Amino acid sequence: MTNEVRVGDVRVVAMLDGDGDIDAMHESFPSFPTDLMPRLREHYPEVWGEGDAWRLRVRCWLIDHPEGPTLLDTGVGSASAPAFEWYEVEGELLARLSDQGLSPADVKTVVISHVHDDHIGGTVDGQGKPAFPNSRYVIQRADWVWQQALAAAEPDGEDDVIFTRLLAPLEAAGVVDLVDGDGTLGVGVSFHHEPGHTPGHQIMRVAAGEARLALTADVFNHPAQVGHPEWASGSDNDPALGVETRKRVIDELAADPTILVAPTHLAEPFGRIVAGPRGPEWRPEGL
Repeated sequence: MTNEVRVGDVRVVAMLDGDGDIDAMHESFPSFPTDLMPRLREHYPEVWGEGDAWRLRVRCWLIDHPEGPTLLDTGVGSASAPAFEWYEVEGELLARLSDQGLSPADVKTVVISHVHDDHIGGTVDGQGKPAFPNSRYVIQRADWVWQQALAAAEPDGEDDVIFTRLLAPLEAAGVVDLVDGDGTLGVGVSFHHEPGHTPGHQIMRVAAGEARLALTADVFNHPAQVGHPEWASGSDNDPALGVETRKRVIDELAADPTILVAPTHLAEPFGRIVAGPRGPEWRPEGL
């Protein structure tokens, strides 16, 4: 299965930052009907790990376009990053970037889909400096304000560690672009505010002529959520808003299955949402 696609002149590469088992599936997705779990495991074995664990892939995305390389997210980070405490797998983003013939200094823009620590763990280097020294970091203001408030509410707690280690250094270096809503990064490359998973959760889109790609981040984190968008993820900050956003995005993508879809945490990097006999379905590209 390919890890790279082209949308016109833009090359999009799925870079696997981590692959590991975490909490039990029923803990990660507590809204999934318990009696359906065996059937879901049989239908989607690729997202189950040992026992009842969720096998969580973490991807970062290289959007390599004529105006300069852009990253979507920075993954879990090193063993000293906050996410390592629960994920226990070091991120491999820098190695995967090197595989593409790029160094951190080559990256022009880093878009942060949201501020959960498995998406921002690699924002800084071992010295606490911005890991991509020539980049602007594009973050929705709603997420920044939310994480900052969580940090202030519990000094030295988990959220404070996330803000202090991974976000505050970007502000100190003057490299943060806080945005409100949708915007563009270059010809055919845009970001879109899709809240619910977090207040400032955002996705990206790439378009060239008739070719289109949606990088959906954490709009849905399990293939069963495509057919059942009403099933929330346990990590959704606002489950009701997350359901509303998920339904709207999935309906839009299902209405035009020519749009290629790139979610962060599924087993497959690319696929499409197609109409099935019981509603929308996730169909991995190439299958």
